[in-house]
Amino acid sequence: NIVYVNPSFERIAGYSKDEVQGQNIRILSSNNHDTEFYKKLWDTILSGKDWEGEILNRNKKGGLYWEHQIISPVINDEGITTHFVAVKEDVTEKKRMIQEIIDSKERAVASEKLKTEFLAQISHEIRTPINIITSNFQLIKDEVEDKIEPEFLELFSSISRASHRIIRTVDLILNMSELQTGAYQPVKKKINLDSEILQSLYIEYLYLAQSKKLDLHYDCLSSNPQIIGDEYSVMQIFANLIDNAIKYTDKGKIEVVLYENEKDERIVEVKDSGIGMSKEFLEKVFQPFVQEEHGYTRSYEGNGLGLALVKNYCSINEAEIEVESEKGIGSTFRVIFKNCITQ
Repeated sequence: NIVYVNPSFERIAGYSKDEVQGQNIRILSSNNHDTEFYKKLWDTILSGKDWEGEILNRNKKGGLYWEHQIISPVINDEGITTHFVAVKEDVTEKKRMIQEIIDSKERAVASEKLKTEFLAQISHEIRTPINIITSNFQLIKDEVEDKIEPEFLELFSSISRASHRIIRTVDLILNMSELQTGAYQPVKKKINLDSEILQSLYIEYLYLAQSKKLDLHYDCLSSNPQIIGDEYSVMQIFANLIDNAIKYTDKGKIEVVLYENEKDERIVEVKDSGIGMSKEFLEKVFQPFVQEEHGYTRSYEGNGLGLALVKNYCSINEAEIEVESEKGIGSTFRVIFKNCITQ
């Protein structure tokens, strides 16, 4: 039974000292804790040990409040437990604030998931008709290409570029959606970075570079360009980097180099002579939907998803990515693969 309480107890519990003296401690019970909870508590203090934990109690008016308690046994000279001392702290407000943070985080996660699913659904709806338009457009172009004036051919090129941009944007959104929802399942296998990835991308992007009067160079300096990785995501890493290099370069060249270092890691550098980035922007360059105000948003098309995907795909493949850039000079992206096949 209760022998003594201090003024803080009276304030929190709502009972006066006279009202609780001699009463069983169960007067404060909220009936929120099960039998096992109290059994562990009593087993601990009856064995001579301190018990520490949180208890939900009920005050005189019936309101619930949380307490953090340390209950210690008082043992006399003969080794007999005569009393128990409980030091209590009202943590109701603290727990309320913590719960608010948890609820807020859950709402944010749910909102982000809803946004991601919405973007994915919209992207699917856009891609199907765009693919039909692009396919039919190509048929028309092939049919009339030799029969129209040269100046009209540029219109065909403009339509082709616009279609490519829409499809690429849709692909980026769908890929990001898969990553954020955990739907993407990588398949790790042996990959030849040279013959299976970079050579095919070089051929794919050569025309795009030449259409902007840019030089695109690719060199393989590695004697063993094999890694263990997920082929699709590795392909996307360099497709995004090369595409960006061409997009943000108005004159000069783009160089892609594959080599290995003294640690036998495979390294791919994508270097351009484009607009470059400021040091301030480099700190957030891999965040989704982030673009630099001047150039990347006003003078150049883009959605801010490509490099965020690259960063995620690098993580999937146990690769590191580094970037060096100087405004007005150009950028170099360096992807370092750790999981390699040694000879």
